[in-house]
Amino acid sequence: MKPLRDLLLIELDKPEDKTNGIFMTKAWEDAVTLATVIEVGAKVKDIKKGDRIHINPYAYIDLTGSEQKLIREGDVLAHV
Repeated sequence: MKPLRDLLLIELDKPEDKTNGIFMTKAWEDAVTLATVIEVGAKVKDIKKGDRIHINPYAYIDLTGSEQKLIREGDVLAHV
């Protein structure tokens, strides 16, 4: 799959099981913020295929039947 415009095709990291003694709600446990870029759209400027990124955990689009997600370049918070 090749994303269009400023979209990125990403694969989220698996959530970690440890919390270091901090109580977290289920929603925060499910909020994965690290991902790997699989493909980039033609208008993406600062991110390339293979980059590890921090994302806004509620900004991606689920793709039915796939573990991969789509996200806009503007919802990437940082490179790792």
